[in-house]
Amino acid sequence: MNVWESTDDTPNVDKGNFYSTNNKKATKITAIEKGTEGQQITILILDNLTTLQHGGAQKNDDLTLSQASNWLGAAGDTITLIYTGKFWYETGRSDNTKSGK
Repeated sequence: MNVWESTDDTPNVDKGNFYSTNNKKATKITAIEKGTEGQQITILILDNLTTLQHGGAQKNDDLTLSQASNWLGAAGDTITLIYTGKFWYETGRSDNTKSGK
């Protein structure tokens, strides 16, 4: 697993298909760089500080997310994206946070 630990708002995915976040302060990911056409990645959130920003296929490498809105994941959540060669599109996410039940 490749870990994104810095507050890099445009991390790259040239080392595989499984990544995690471990940010120490609030970080908004606005784009994901160095993807290859057809590449599918899964991101495991290991903090409560990482927001993925919906870009709506406006700029190269930006993210098109469900419901056209930003997503603040919580520790244990995952999100999966696929790259068209120009933009990233969300294919699914899981909410694995503990409920109050």
